[in-house]
Amino acid sequence: MNLTKESLPLADISPGVSEQALLRCRRADELNEAGRHEEARAALGGLWRQVGERPALEGLDGRAQAEVLLRAGALSGFIGSSKQIDGAQEFAKNLISESAALFAAAGETEREAEALRELGYCYWREGAHDEARVMLRESLSRLTEESGEERAQTLLRLAIVESSATRYNDALRILTEAAPLFESSANDAKRGTFHMELAVVLEALSAGERREDYSDRALVEYAAASFHFERAGHTRYRAAAENNFAHLLFRRGDYEEAHAHLDCARRLFASLRDASHTAQVDETRARLLLAEGRVAEAESAARAAVRALGTGGEQANLAEALTTQGAALARLRRREEARAVLRRAAEIAEQSGNPEGAGTAELVALEELSCYLPPDEVRDSYRAADSLLARTQDRELIARLRACARRLIDATAAQGAGAGVSTTEIESIVEDACARSGKRVRFTPAASEAMLRLPLGADAALLRALIERTVERAEEGAVVEPSAIETVALRQRVEGIDFADPWANFSFKDEVRSFEERLIEQALADARGSVSRAARLLGFKHHESLNWRLKNRNKALLPSRTPAVKRRRSIIRKRDQ
Repeated sequence: MNLTKESLPLADISPGVSEQALLRCRRADELNEAGRHEEARAALGGLWRQVGERPALEGLDGRAQAEVLLRAGALSGFIGSSKQIDGAQEFAKNLISESAALFAAAGETEREAEALRELGYCYWREGAHDEARVMLRESLSRLTEESGEERAQTLLRLAIVESSATRYNDALRILTEAAPLFESSANDAKRGTFHMELAVVLEALSAGERREDYSDRALVEYAAASFHFERAGHTRYRAAAENNFAHLLFRRGDYEEAHAHLDCARRLFASLRDASHTAQVDETRARLLLAEGRVAEAESAARAAVRALGTGGEQANLAEALTTQGAALARLRRREEARAVLRRAAEIAEQSGNPEGAGTAELVALEELSCYLPPDEVRDSYRAADSLLARTQDRELIARLRACARRLIDATAAQGAGAGVSTTEIESIVEDACARSGKRVRFTPAASEAMLRLPLGADAALLRALIERTVERAEEGAVVEPSAIETVALRQRVEGIDFADPWANFSFKDEVRSFEERLIEQALADARGSVSRAARLLGFKHHESLNWRLKNRNKALLPSRTPAVKRRRSIIRKRDQ
């Protein structure tokens, strides 16, 4: 954009009009900080009306032009995000860049630093973490030690970027540096934002490093964030705190309380007509539902989040929602759809400059689909995940990646030896599942032996799914005994069963019918579809007994039989004697 043609020189052309514009900008900034973005837009009056429309700069001096461009650009980013307006972030970046250039030309370094900070936030919304870091560090370089409030805000934004990129130790270091600046601030909204981001980072580190103290500290920080947001009257940020608090609760296994906080967060965001953050609540809900084993509901919630995030240019959030949807589809056994969705998530994240997001999508594909993918594709996915996550500081992601590597090695060794699932592989699956869930669930040696002794050990994919579902649903410290294995082996065709509660939803009538159906199906397979031969195998005296069952009780098995051939009447008639 040619600034010399689009903007007036830095000269005082109309003092009265310019001063009024600056007052409007100051009021809009205050409202924006309180999360009241639409009111902030209205406060600018005729200077700027809507996202996508260039501000009216005629008659303003250079300083007023720069301020109006900055306010319109920042609001375009916030409103475009909340309403998922296509192209809003690019439009916002153009206005803010123009503003930064004007401030730089005028020698107003601190105002230029604010513009660069807002520019970095736009890049972050798009998922372009590297560009966001560059802008935010440029902003810091222009601030002095005396610029405490501005430094605090910029450090907070930088911590948010590092946290989004799973560089949690870097984020914690930055927040620790910023803590004294926020403690001295009288702005409740800003202090609440600091406490909330610190809680997010501590929560992530507690999962990756198994630090209970970090998890407890995160609860305290979320409480502090809610306190400051309530005092500031900041509905939007209070809703965000509710969403994040719910995420921590479900990771601690308090599912019912987590749902209550998500309900509150969604209600608050919906009241603000904030489509972006409402979608992020839906994505959190999808993760919670997955943890509860309510897979179909999880897929529906994730799909709603993907649909809402698909047009607003927030690629990082879209990739995250797609990854969650892919995991749900895989657990619903819709494997082709799952692979396509996870591939799309990885592509979107990588193209937007978010390698950690792309690596996470590849990692989920390995965890959920490796049993069903060709060996070459599994190896390619592992190499991609390993490369994309090379710089991550998320220990949980690293542990999951190493677990996938062990599974890949075990599978290759077993394939070469012509063997089935081994005790070592069962232990590895249990260890991986516990690492992913953050729980301690123990399978006794006798339980592992029972898995190998019973038909379960012959189906690696089924066994892995059962173990992972068990760990997800089991209570902390649960112990799985061989009796649970034997019960599940009898009921293995029941959807959603696990070792944590092997008698869940038991119906004697249904179980007997299911077992009967499996025997009939196997007999028909061995008899190559012949009902009469299958009836003999099953011990029926007359094949019509089996025919009756197929037509009335086991209709799903009718396609397994060969078509009945209608007997022709003899053309030779008996003569009367």
